[in-house]
Amino acid sequence: MCAGQDVLVVLTEYIPYRLAEAHNLPLNEALYVLHEALIGFMAVHKFENYVEMSGELIGFTPSGRTKVWLNANFAANYAIRKPERMAADFAARRMISELFQVVEGHTVGKSFPSYFKAGWNPTNFVEAINIVKDYAAESGTVIARRVTLPTHQRIAAPVTTTTTTTTTETHTLQAEPTRTIQM
Repeated sequence: MCAGQDVLVVLTEYIPYRLAEAHNLPLNEALYVLHEALIGFMAVHKFENYVEMSGELIGFTPSGRTKVWLNANFAANYAIRKPERMAADFAARRMISELFQVVEGHTVGKSFPSYFKAGWNPTNFVEAINIVKDYAAESGTVIARRVTLPTHQRIAAPVTTTTTTTTTETHTLQAEPTRTIQM
């Protein structure tokens, strides 16, 4: 590689399906989505204090793996709306509550079981993740490992690779030698 040249390789993952398009997720898949989204948004919360939750921010790979981002355009690096100023612990609780409601709205019957809802009052992301795991263990529900996508959404698109080459040139300017002017 030449001096002054930078090569960036950016990989983007194909996200063909969003939670907003999913309806009637079985409980085991809804728990999977909630669990994985909590983990993902916990990471987002570290650099973006508050993100308003929606089904567009939760997507699925062709294999049914859950992916989250702070913008419905997964290639954009900014939140959909300007984040509200609020304390970090309050922002986390608000995101967790909104996330629960968003996922619940896409569950069979548009509701989580009453026993699960009754125990849902986490104060942080780690606690919320543990509530999901504890509920699954207590109820005998095996959390899915992926979401079953509709057949037409399972067609895998290739991973897009973008290579950007930036060349930086350095020029040295030299001034003409100065001449003494006599008067």
